[in-house]
Amino acid sequence: MSWLCKIVDIFYPRFCYHCGRMGEFLCDQGYNELNFLTAPIKLTLPTVYLDQAQALLAYEPLVAKMIHQYKYNGVRDLSATFAFWLYQFLPLPEVDALTYIPLHRKRLQERGYNQARLIASALAQKLALPCLPALKRTIYRDKQALSKNAAERLTKSAHIFAPQNAAIWSKKYPRILIIDDVLTTGATLNEAARILKENGFAKVYGVALAHSD
Repeated sequence: MSWLCKIVDIFYPRFCYHCGRMGEFLCDQGYNELNFLTAPIKLTLPTVYLDQAQALLAYEPLVAKMIHQYKYNGVRDLSATFAFWLYQFLPLPEVDALTYIPLHRKRLQERGYNQARLIASALAQKLALPCLPALKRTIYRDKQALSKNAAERLTKSAHIFAPQNAAIWSKKYPRILIIDDVLTTGATLNEAARILKENGFAKVYGVALAHSD
């Protein structure tokens, strides 16, 4: 451990989200309570553009707590933990590059970082693959997490992305993996896949950290 990491640990210690003890984000008991998913997720959407959708964990209270802290309370260090779990425990498809669900620039200014991009970048580093900013978000809308209705989610996800050098990158990296934090209906990942396939990507896969029914 570097001296900088030691200083960070002193002033910003890690606490377990299960038992509250200082040291790690999750103790062994908490880890054993995680519900890892193995089978691909079948999307029930009018048209499915994703070649496969996967999620690592069931969106249960402990996972929801960790994601909430990571996403809204600035616990960015969790991105390395989440990326390690994806790398270690999820059978990822063979791809040439990774990308991520982008935030609108207004949301990015509010939050200060894109939680999906941090995970994607850390995972790409482990896989020795490029992480491409292949999409941009063009429409700012209310937080999708507040929408529980599947039809409403589908409507809100329509036409919210635009390509960003995607047509160029698709020639070099025809198979791409999109990373997001939570998958519910899969509408957001699927819309991203639609844009990428329209811009030349042959295979588009989606992976989320957690799946919420």
